[in-house]
Amino acid sequence: MGLSTYQPLFLVKETISKYKRSKTPCYVASLDAEKAFDSLWRKGLFFKLVDKIDSNFWILLYEYYSQSDGLISLSENQQSNIFRINKGVKQGGVLSPFLFNIYIDDLIVEINQSDYGCYLSNCKTTILGYCDDLILMASSLAHMQILLDKCQKFSEKWNIKFNANKSVVINAGFKMYKDEDIYLFINHMKLKVVIESKYLGLIINKNNDGNEPTLLKYNLVEKCFFSLNGFGIKPPGVNPNIKAFIYNMYCLPKCTYGMGIFNLDKKTIKSINVSQNNLFRYALNIPYKSHISLIMKSLKVLDATTLYYSQICILIKLLHRHDYTKNILMECLNESTVNKIDIFEDIKFISDLLTIDMRTVIEYPDKTRDLLIDNYLNKPDEKELIDKIKNLIDNYTIENKNELIKLIRLNHSVNNNSQLIT
Repeated sequence: MGLSTYQPLFLVKETISKYKRSKTPCYVASLDAEKAFDSLWRKGLFFKLVDKIDSNFWILLYEYYSQSDGLISLSENQQSNIFRINKGVKQGGVLSPFLFNIYIDDLIVEINQSDYGCYLSNCKTTILGYCDDLILMASSLAHMQILLDKCQKFSEKWNIKFNANKSVVINAGFKMYKDEDIYLFINHMKLKVVIESKYLGLIINKNNDGNEPTLLKYNLVEKCFFSLNGFGIKPPGVNPNIKAFIYNMYCLPKCTYGMGIFNLDKKTIKSINVSQNNLFRYALNIPYKSHISLIMKSLKVLDATTLYYSQICILIKLLHRHDYTKNILMECLNESTVNKIDIFEDIKFISDLLTIDMRTVIEYPDKTRDLLIDNYLNKPDEKELIDKIKNLIDNYTIENKNELIKLIRLNHSVNNNSQLIT
């Protein structure tokens, strides 16, 4: 199984949390390798590949790249002469990320073997690389500057240019220095100190807080949903089951990427829930104050709580793919561990909710996710009513819409203990 962007994102987030809890400085530098794939030094790459891949494959790859040609389209009917391309790896090529990883592997090894940087449990998190996205972490400015100097020497030797104008530093841990008093350099240029930076598609900020970025991402879900008005989202439109399918498969993923990385608070989860329910009140033309939780269940749209913790299970599954992150997860089971990682609280919540032990949550994330979803969708005391709602939705018309509203109102008045999501 391959690796995922979730692993470095998890390590960055949990490392910052650890240093915040221990009231220790933590400086995070995001380095921009300028046109890394386009300008990679091919002779240097093939020198590094000599003892990394089979000799026959090395020859095949060398011949393939030696015959790279290109041309420029100058206008509709005019093109440049064909010219030879002597540097870089293929943009979008399946092998390109792996080739680049091999190219910078010596830098990662050198920095990890140094005495500087940050740790999470017994794992060193000083440098995290995912293709050309590099993160450095250190607990002192002096150590961070040493790491930056190592990167600069590597870049000079292997023809990689780190762009100081696009590389930034976040003062993420205990604040020993004000942002304006932080001076760090690469290529003899001062790095800009920022409050947040995007890494692998997620916002990393000085507060290590993912609540606001997650709410902003859910705004994209809403915009996406409303943009499909012309395709049947606007009532009466297409059948509600189709609307729910479009929402789950096309709109919602704009928010769920990385949702499990940051610990979302109850306020954020409730806000997403309210927004989601209002989207479906609109799509089904149901009065704003109508209780809609059973309708959402009949449509198989998860509430925000179940959605969030199912994303935690997906994160756990992906963390199993690397020994570093898997070992950190297993430490959650060690009662003697003083500083629990942030994900511990989420794992404990799932364990308590489903009345299963934490080891089961960690070792069987797929089964745990199925249990979470089943626990939400298939409550025995709601089955009869949900079946009635499903029947009305499958044959949805303006007439049975009113019958649907009466049904959920009647259920609410009879049973004051019904689950309400407002």
